[in-house]
Amino acid sequence: MHTRAVTVAAGDVTTVHTITINGDPAADTAIWRIGDWNGTPVGFKNASLVTYAHPSDSRAAAWTADTYVIGRSTPSAWSAYQFKEIVQGLLTSFTLAAAQAAADRTPRIGITTAKAGGRPQVTVNDTWTSAIPAAAAEPSTRSLAVGSYRGNNHTCEYVIPGAQLLSRHQHPPHRRHQRVGGRRGPPQSQLRFRRPGPALRAGPTGARCAVAPARPQDARNVPGPEGEDVVLHLTIEILGLHGGAGMIGVCSGAAVELRGCHVRAYGFKTNGGPEVEEVQVPTPAPGPGQVLIEVAYAGVNFAEVQHRRGEFGEPDGPGGYDVPGLEVSGTVAALGSGARGPAVGEQVAAYLPAFGGYAEFVVADTDFVRPVSGLPLAHAAGVPCVYPTAYGVLADAGRLRDGETVLIHGTAGGVGSAAARTARALGAARVFGTVGSPEKAQLAAALGYDALFARDDFLDAVREATGSRGVDLVLDPVGRRAGAAGESATPGPLRSGRRLRGPRASRGLDGGRVGSVEEQPEHRRVQHR
Repeated sequence: MHTRAVTVAAGDVTTVHTITINGDPAADTAIWRIGDWNGTPVGFKNASLVTYAHPSDSRAAAWTADTYVIGRSTPSAWSAYQFKEIVQGLLTSFTLAAAQAAADRTPRIGITTAKAGGRPQVTVNDTWTSAIPAAAAEPSTRSLAVGSYRGNNHTCEYVIPGAQLLSRHQHPPHRRHQRVGGRRGPPQSQLRFRRPGPALRAGPTGARCAVAPARPQDARNVPGPEGEDVVLHLTIEILGLHGGAGMIGVCSGAAVELRGCHVRAYGFKTNGGPEVEEVQVPTPAPGPGQVLIEVAYAGVNFAEVQHRRGEFGEPDGPGGYDVPGLEVSGTVAALGSGARGPAVGEQVAAYLPAFGGYAEFVVADTDFVRPVSGLPLAHAAGVPCVYPTAYGVLADAGRLRDGETVLIHGTAGGVGSAAARTARALGAARVFGTVGSPEKAQLAAALGYDALFARDDFLDAVREATGSRGVDLVLDPVGRRAGAAGESATPGPLRSGRRLRGPRASRGLDGGRVGSVEEQPEHRRVQHR
């Protein structure tokens, strides 16, 4: 795809500036990829022989391979050469979430070297077959043992209509559309590369051979949108036949990927108020150690307000939009290489240090992803940010001990709503809170507080509730007026207690800094940063 033209006169010397491409030359992000767009088959099976040996060389391993599973297999399982009626395609299994399967998809196949008119064709669900791409121009030098990675570097793209991703109830009754392996889970879809059946036969020179349908045997149903099964069977077969020497349709692959997916998100292009826009953004692809999550719910935190206000900088995301959202719950849709822990189809909650949760799909590091373990997804979305924050400030920074009394400001906020139950779990004997309005008091009443006091006048109430003893620990996510009032109360309600103060709480699952402890004569104050 990347060429440069140069004219050299006889006897002259000309220098051509070269470029090295180690990644995807296109702007869009692929959903998954096998290999790399660098113009070579490096990393594929038997690729080390390409520069000095013919593919029929006895030193080559068997060209056929087991099922290639996206997220688990490595490129070394994908044959560097695809021979028609010898390799007959490679069965590749992967899963798409329901929203991904609802729109057009674009498989893209990069060819380092093609011989005898070899080029791939795509068949979907045994009902739709792509047009046959034009054969790549053959290099004038020998192109099977080329001595270097020079070839024709051709790229084939195919647009698969979203209508071909049929639900179970749209399929004829006799068809069973299934997936290989895995576990049953929430709505998702599947695409599969599949070996063509034995019905493929050699034809006359230049003949175009269709792909014979075959059915997977080792599979089971996968729930799709609204409980329906949505499955795509996608077969890649090498077409184009050589007319005499027995070399039949050969392609050497550089990369294979699935792309062309955009999803809805809610973002903002300028800092300011609460206004957000519905935008289309590329579906993120999980990198090493990451998972792709189909978002069911996104938590709402004060950090989103700060994000919109511009406290974290100007919007600089795709298309100039930033997408808020620190915490989500949903279903794992795909795994990046080396991702450990959650499985495709598993329900999880995730913390997103770089935001992005207000979207249909989001990528998260597995370090920040946890299974929901039976917790409803609507509840799980509120866990990853505020609960680890509450635990961190109470247990680590505040060193809360059994039998102590805690006062928590901002009880109806994110951290405040998690802090009461967290304090109880850590052994607090009594938990008091302050609120700013009757409406917030009604919300906070169900959170497990022993008593709630008006935020602007809580000192006497705390003194009365504790028999003038005061409290052992104060958690102040508000960090402003409530904090100042608490300071003026020393040594009243606080006595020798410990104050955790500051408008910003710690990060979530990343174990980040929760604050610095400053020793003072009457109490210790923890200032969040």
